[in-house]
Amino acid sequence: MDGVYGTRILLAVSLVVFILLLVPVLALVVGLSFFPSLGTSTFTFWRFISLPSTLSEIQDTLEFSIVSAIFTTVFATTYAWIVARTDVPGKRVLELLPILGLSVPLLFKAFSWEFMLNPNSGIINSMLKFLLGAGAPVLNIDTMGGLIFVQSFANVPIVYLITLAAMKSLDSSLEEASRVSGRGVLSTFGRVTVPLVRPAVLSAFLLAIIGGVGAFEFPFVLGQPGGLHFLATEVYYYAQERVPPAYGSAGDVSILYAAITIACVSAYIWSTRRSFKFQVVTGRSAAARLQLLGSYRYLACAVCLAILFFEFILPFSGLVLMSSATIFASNLNSVQFNFPTFYLDALKIPLLFDSLRTTLFFGLMAAVLATVIGALLSYTALKSKARGARLADFISAVPLAFPGVVYGVALFWTFLLIPGMSWLFGTIWPLVIALVFIRLPFSTRIVSGNMVQISNDLEDASQVAGAGFTRTFTRVLMPLIKEGLFNSFVYTLIDSMRELGGVVILATAAAPTFTTLLLQYYNESTSQIGTVAAASVIFTGMIMLLLVAASVVRHYWGRTGR
Repeated sequence: MDGVYGTRILLAVSLVVFILLLVPVLALVVGLSFFPSLGTSTFTFWRFISLPSTLSEIQDTLEFSIVSAIFTTVFATTYAWIVARTDVPGKRVLELLPILGLSVPLLFKAFSWEFMLNPNSGIINSMLKFLLGAGAPVLNIDTMGGLIFVQSFANVPIVYLITLAAMKSLDSSLEEASRVSGRGVLSTFGRVTVPLVRPAVLSAFLLAIIGGVGAFEFPFVLGQPGGLHFLATEVYYYAQERVPPAYGSAGDVSILYAAITIACVSAYIWSTRRSFKFQVVTGRSAAARLQLLGSYRYLACAVCLAILFFEFILPFSGLVLMSSATIFASNLNSVQFNFPTFYLDALKIPLLFDSLRTTLFFGLMAAVLATVIGALLSYTALKSKARGARLADFISAVPLAFPGVVYGVALFWTFLLIPGMSWLFGTIWPLVIALVFIRLPFSTRIVSGNMVQISNDLEDASQVAGAGFTRTFTRVLMPLIKEGLFNSFVYTLIDSMRELGGVVILATAAAPTFTTLLLQYYNESTSQIGTVAAASVIFTGMIMLLLVAASVVRHYWGRTGR
């Protein structure tokens, strides 16, 4: 397949993806236009945006997402730079550890943070009172500051994966030149390294903002007790909690919700329109040299461990404690360790094993499809010289405009309105479709963050040597971006398995997911929090095993690729 023919195929694929993305959106608009009162709606779109509470919900949503994204980007970029560009001790282990944060679904992290830092009965607050007396400070996680704190660490893995691939692709001679000219390590990091990986960092920052806008778990579990209302929780309320459901109102909120994220998507596309300026991997070989930190090596290691502590260690420890003991906040001397009672109870939860099988299956399907489509869209946007090729970047970003819970509502309308598709509702396929397109922008950003730094002269050399498009793509480009492809697959698999917002509207008893099952069990039996925690630990252990397997595959793949 020659270059022109290959480009046409890629553009056709991009167009098909775009059409498939638009179908649920059009179904949502048509449904709201012709069936506005479905489910006994309580308001119209124009009435909703005029409500006094709407402005507060928008402000809370934007403050939560933007501020947390700033902290996330700083934490993740610093961590990626330390493990990829410096001689920090234990870097092989440190490089893998941030991915552990993906093993704990955000719903379970929310349960853990509430258990530890609830202002009235949180175990950490109870310990502070036990040690310091009645005047001890109270740490309240059910506030905007608390939500920003937990969200800042929750998005570290995705931002880290995007920036790590870019950091590893840098030509170290550029940093060496900076050091020779007299700049220190931190000055080189700020004046040389960060500008060179700016497309990846900016992309990750905007994704973190959008991730915060679309976040559902923390606002639902932590925000509601504190009287905070977000757009995501409003959509869920009208579609699921209200009796009877108000699907029209849920759709109206979704429209406003999508308008906010469209602005963020537009900012991303504008900011990366000249990303070719940042190509730093060329046909010339360069020796890889690390930045020597000297006596600050152990301080850098401590910084990484501090980020890991709040990202994974502390929330997971809270889950383990919840699942192993009954703790009375009013009397810490009455702690009752009852392992493995809660775990045995967890195994008796109805549909537990069915939900595990369903979750693993749709996670694998979504990971494969999103990575393949994401790689093709990335290549079309960054490497194709055809007119309109950059539209592929816009196409891949379209799902960002629809947070998971919104896309779930749109798919619900799709299956409701399109003849012959209603039979799909209640099967696993709506979940697969939702997750592929929800995760597609993230897969594309992970791959393109690596691909953008591969100069075109490598492909030109391959084509001059007589290789066609297919051979050049598979034998030249893919080995150079295998880090991004692998990271995309692993991230999409794990994040699809722990997704809640995108599947909470679509999951049914015939196609249960693990997160929706536990959310339902928690809502129906809040006194069974120990059992919910035990099930959460079991699921987290399952994901950890998948991550260990991925690490083994990465190690073997890296050796065979040399």
